[in-house]
Amino acid sequence: MNIKAALIQANQKLKRNNIFSHKLDSEILMSNLLKKEREYVILNLNKNLSNSQLISYRKLINERSRGKPIGYLVGKKEFWKHEFYIEEGVLIPRPDTEVIIEQVLELSKNKSKLKVLEVGIGSGCILLSF
Repeated sequence: MNIKAALIQANQKLKRNNIFSHKLDSEILMSNLLKKEREYVILNLNKNLSNSQLISYRKLINERSRGKPIGYLVGKKEFWKHEFYIEEGVLIPRPDTEVIIEQVLELSKNKSKLKVLEVGIGSGCILLSF
């Protein structure tokens, strides 16, 4: 089976399971599996997958279809200007949390020293983003 056919099947399964970002998620999981950028996946739709790759991909799609977050499946999440490695049990940084970073930087841009304390709330991405 080629990448295109695998993506079509994955999109259909994720969509049936009410995963709103089914197209994006299927491409992210494929790129993670192949250890390539998402652009590679899109530009190489006719490339054939090995049986082991297809089995691994279907497993990832099954987990995502049951609602497991992409961050846990790929083991990382981009936040602000960095990539954070995460695992189950760690709160996944949310895109709307980036607003906190923006607001603090805006409020503190005229101050020479900024002190931030982030305690027990997840990956530490807020503190590390300053």
